[in-house]
Amino acid sequence: MMEDCDVMVYVPNAFSPDGDGLNEAWKPVPLNVDAYEVWVYDRWGMEVFYTADIHEYWMGYIGGGAHYAPDGVYVCRIIYPRSRSEKTEIRGTVTIVR
Repeated sequence: MMEDCDVMVYVPNAFSPDGDGLNEAWKPVPLNVDAYEVWVYDRWGMEVFYTADIHEYWMGYIGGGAHYAPDGVYVCRIIYPRSRSEKTEIRGTVTIVR
């Protein structure tokens, strides 16, 4: 039962989509969470990534996959169910470093 378990989402704070095979993608890591929504925004507040699929990674693409997002700091927002009646929101940053 979900109420009896620790429910949390670990949010990595950086990744490096540079083709070297290390830390190529970014994805929050859910613990006892089976659904969430994730938004990533650039420094001007424009949404660059969204998913409601806990298995989807952000590969650092923007513009529908047309090109990579520039290096820098992005704001992330994650909402997930803490219990059947309560949702939790996390806000943080993720940095792209190449």
